[in-house]
Amino acid sequence: MNQLHILYLIFSGIFGAFIGSFLNVCICRLPEEKSLIFPGSHCPKCDSAIRWYDNIPVLSYVILQGKCRNCSEKISLQYPMIELLTSGVFVFAMYMFIVRLQRPAAVEDFIMFFAAIFLSSCLVVVTIIDIKLRIIPDMAWISLLVFGIITSGFCPFLQDPLPFETSLSPEAQALISSIAGAILGSGVIYLTGIIGKLVFRKEAMGLGDVYLMAGLGAFLGWQSILLVFLIGCIAGSFIGLFSLLLTKDHYIPFGPFLSLGAFIMFFFKIPVLIFISRDYPNFIRKAMLIFS
Repeated sequence: MNQLHILYLIFSGIFGAFIGSFLNVCICRLPEEKSLIFPGSHCPKCDSAIRWYDNIPVLSYVILQGKCRNCSEKISLQYPMIELLTSGVFVFAMYMFIVRLQRPAAVEDFIMFFAAIFLSSCLVVVTIIDIKLRIIPDMAWISLLVFGIITSGFCPFLQDPLPFETSLSPEAQALISSIAGAILGSGVIYLTGIIGKLVFRKEAMGLGDVYLMAGLGAFLGWQSILLVFLIGCIAGSFIGLFSLLLTKDHYIPFGPFLSLGAFIMFFFKIPVLIFISRDYPNFIRKAMLIFS
């Protein structure tokens, strides 16, 4: 790791913290359909404007000891936690797509980095809002849908390859993959919701999850979105089991688990595909030989 890479990581962490501050605004205002720009940041109790030096990510929270400067109202721990989380994710994205390559970064590498932090930012907003309010904000899934379809026209390497040979240009193939991902993603979870309703006699999936899968499918492509759903179901099943055992509220939002699946598939797509296509079948064959 050279000095330039260290600067990249430091910049990513600082940039991520400031983006995290903006994501806190999104988390608070999107559910209420308020403007993300006006009015500026203010205390929800005394309504006083928050000065710029009291709005520095994490640092201001520490200096103010988690209280409003004017009325001493307690500031939610969510704010510095989201800022730290986003900062860490941005540093991780910079490491994964730029630093660890051990070569001069190409334009495609930086595009992958910016795609990663855009996706991660949307996933943070989706996860927190779905946990708190059990809704999926429209701006998040629409942003993913639009980003996926538009970028497929000039960044085809962001999309999954088609499963068949074709003479179409890489851009056209990427566009097809993006649209197919949106249709497959929304279709799979919509069908799951219908089956769940027939079996359990109650809503199994909300429309917000359908829309989110459409956005993620357009962003990630047809192949990745199926694995996002699989990972989400596996993770959700484990957490759901604990929820059944420990709490009276058996409902768990599915958005956070889909977000986890999307994060894994974007950052670890190749290892996941290798595990599914090679390592897992080998493990099953060896297990069958042992117990046969």
